[in-house]
Amino acid sequence: MATGVTKGQRFVCQNLECGCEVKVTKAPAADAVSNPRCACGTEMKKPYVKPSVTTRPLAKTKTSHA
Repeated sequence: MATGVTKGQRFVCQNLECGCEVKVTKAPAADAVSNPRCACGTEMKKPYVKPSVTTRPLAKTKTSHA
């Protein structure tokens, strides 16, 4: 599965005993199609980031009553 690894992203090892983290400092080769592997051999994944919801004020609209 292609992950779209780009420069500046962080990856963490999924092995809880290892806990290694890496930051991508150079764009990978164009044919790279998998997540990076840790030195312990476990696949690394992007850390979870809780989504945030932002709200905007509602625009005033004209209402006409017929």
